[in-house]
Amino acid sequence: MRTARSKGKILRRFNDMRGRFPFPLHPTGLEVGGSEAAGAVIGNFSITIGFTLLMRVALQLFDRVRARLLPSLFEGMDTQGMLRFPSAPLFIFQWLYQGTALGAMILLLYPANVLHFVLGLVAMAVCVGVPVLLFRVVTRDVPSMAVYAQDPMKKGWLFDLVCGPGEWVSVGVDVHWVNRYASVTRSFVQRAVWFSVIEFAAAFALA
Repeated sequence: MRTARSKGKILRRFNDMRGRFPFPLHPTGLEVGGSEAAGAVIGNFSITIGFTLLMRVALQLFDRVRARLLPSLFEGMDTQGMLRFPSAPLFIFQWLYQGTALGAMILLLYPANVLHFVLGLVAMAVCVGVPVLLFRVVTRDVPSMAVYAQDPMKKGWLFDLVCGPGEWVSVGVDVHWVNRYASVTRSFVQRAVWFSVIEFAAAFALA
């Protein structure tokens, strides 16, 4: 009798904790249809998409101003690289990725209705598809547009483990590839072919 009661308490606690998201995973704190998981998915998508659109608008405005007022000063400059696009939106996506993946799995495993299940399915497809797409884009450009340069100075195994034994260097003159994808490539060496999906896979596993 006591064992069954204890199991019931544990199950109730699990069900209570299942809907609670800490601020780093769900900054907006939204609830959609009584579900915080659905709110986390929609809120995190809204933050990422909104930030991406704002950066796109800023890029277009900057290009127009540059072309009309200062064409010679910024001639040949990589605007996307200078404004860290898409590196900045990818950083936001990485930051919110674990909360989005967790919300998607809760919606798939414990759907309150059909709409929640469909939302979880779409969110899960995005969580899996974006890292794969990013992997294809990044590996397509390496090593034609960027290479990993080894640092000739030995700084110790601990430094190499944390920061890497070198850094990424852009090969092209017109496109500063490293600035465009710095949030993805910064911590990985070129010999790790799957460097663009390692962090996403770890966050997905934790979720």
